[in-house]
Amino acid sequence: MEVYFTVAKSLKQLNFFQGLISGFPPMPPIYSLGFHYSKWEKVSSQIIADRVKNFTQNNFPVDVLWMDLPYTNKGMYLDFDPNKF
Repeated sequence: MEVYFTVAKSLKQLNFFQGLISGFPPMPPIYSLGFHYSKWEKVSSQIIADRVKNFTQNNFPVDVLWMDLPYTNKGMYLDFDPNKF
């Protein structure tokens, strides 16, 4: 498909032309589009198992359970406390 210099008539068309030049972005992983459960609390394997059981019994679909919050350094993501992790 040949593309010649043209003026994009809309943002959608401009985005398409940019994709032709630089490539189109991949789709995100399917789980990232679902429901994420996150709560700031002490985490144990029993607590997580209970959460999963409760969600399943109530037919509530959960795709991701976040358990990394207590391990962060003062609540900052991507900065783990070496004493807790």
